Amino acid sequence: MLESSFRNLVAPGRFPDQLLAQLRRFTTSLIEQGYAGETVRLKLQLLTNFGQWLRRNDLAVTNLDERVVEAFFKRKHRVHRHGVTRRQTNAIPAE
Repeated sequence: MLESSFRNLVAPGRFPDQLLAQLRRFTTSLIEQGYAGETVRLKLQLLTNFGQWLRRNDLAVTNLDERVVEAFFKRKHRVHRHGVTRRQTNAIPAE
């Protein structure tokens, strides 16, 4: 299931190849740490949304800093006030 979620969320063309490799390592790390499948999927979805937002705002990964990340979360919060919760973005490992 997670492999298909990974393929769907990070489909070719959405991220540069070097970023895809890091996302795959991130996903593997979350799974190895015992995060639930749904938590991994939500984190990948959040990163996918972030990548799309970067592209829409003509921002490169090399331009990332705290201000850029804060702007993304502020925008996401304004657009989806009742969407992704704090628990989902800071998900807790499965027990």
